[in-house]
Amino acid sequence: MDIEIRAKKLAGNWKKFESFCWTNEPEIDSQNWGIFYTHNRDSTLLDVSNAHTIDERLIEFIGDNLQKEDHNHWACGWIAGYSIKVYENGKITDVFRAYHEIQESLENYPVLDEDDYYTRESDATFENVKTATHDNGYDLTDEQIYNLISWYSDNEQSAIESKDDSGGWPTDEQIKTGCDALGYKIED
Repeated sequence: MDIEIRAKKLAGNWKKFESFCWTNEPEIDSQNWGIFYTHNRDSTLLDVSNAHTIDERLIEFIGDNLQKEDHNHWACGWIAGYSIKVYENGKITDVFRAYHEIQESLENYPVLDEDDYYTRESDATFENVKTATHDNGYDLTDEQIYNLISWYSDNEQSAIESKDDSGGWPTDEQIKTGCDALGYKIED
């Protein structure tokens, strides 16, 4: 999308939000500001990873032209993002240019930082496998959990595939199969 079109769409967008009260609305020039959200309580790992990367890329701009926003909402609990000054003295701001670059990148590829996303997905899979084994009566050490994940990687990849972007989560049957293969027993 052209930067001018994106700027026109974002500037003053908050005025169109239903049932919205902006307690931090700038006293002057608020029509030149826009609000964009990065994630909420129910966000996927990809949303959280991208939000983290957006934070890193925009942190230098926090101040007069960019503010963090955390809002409560009845449907999603909370939602976080930024208010951004789009225009200043009729010209597009530097912070909006940085925001536009991020949006352009997301339009070309949905992951802003593959390493961060992979780490979050791996960490979530570890926690999910740990929970699933415990729920099935196994009391495994972290090393045993890693061994089980490695076994799945070599033998039953579907057990650790993230199907809903919340990390891999093996079924009860997959837990039993993997634990039996590694000689892990249910604790009494």
